[in-house]
Amino acid sequence: RALARKGKRLMANDSLPGNEGDLPGVSVIVYAKNEEVRIREYINALRRQEYPEFEIIVINDASIDNTAGIVEAMLEEDDRLRFSFVPESSRNVSRRKVAFTIGAKAARYPVLLITAANTEIPSPHWLRRMGAPFADPGVEVVIGTSVYPKERHTGAGRWYRQFDTMSVLSQWLGSALAGEPYRGDAYALAYRKQTFFDHNGFALTNRFVAGEDDIFINTIATPGNTVVALHPQAMLRRVLPADEY
Repeated sequence: RALARKGKRLMANDSLPGNEGDLPGVSVIVYAKNEEVRIREYINALRRQEYPEFEIIVINDASIDNTAGIVEAMLEEDDRLRFSFVPESSRNVSRRKVAFTIGAKAARYPVLLITAANTEIPSPHWLRRMGAPFADPGVEVVIGTSVYPKERHTGAGRWYRQFDTMSVLSQWLGSALAGEPYRGDAYALAYRKQTFFDHNGFALTNRFVAGEDDIFINTIATPGNTVVALHPQAMLRRVLPADEY
């Protein structure tokens, strides 16, 4: 009940966090694979974020559609937008981790925010919600959230999928709110660039397909250095092809 009350207070607080002059620069690292239908809309949503200093680094993972062509055409529209790709030689490791590592090495700013193009950004204040806590020098990790939009859940298993998603979310998010963070959400996860490289990035977990949101966060997160960004403006919606829901 105490955690529910704390979460409710966070969700209801509409005042924007942080003072404008104290907000650190953020490098948003976007994993993209076969996103030609959505990538332009998604990048434009990022460009509309009301945040003083940030860049967008899109990492293409061997898309077989026109994702790369669309992003390359948009590079001239905004000098905050940058583009790279996961090498074909990265077949035997987690390609998502390789993508995020490439983005981290290219990042110009001290805060890294990892996410993916198959999401919908709920507000022009999403980046502010994720980046503002780093104005406190003691904060090294900010944990965000993403959910599957319930109106897109269809089929006989939709109630199970909704229950499973929310029960898992409540476990790790509730633990983080209680001061014991042990994982995050790879669609909305931020940490300091220095922290990432001080822990050798994903070097210890590259042999695992997953781990960028749980094993790595379990390594770097502590009760004193982690903040939960829990608010409707900070809650991404995951977008999948209809047959994958």
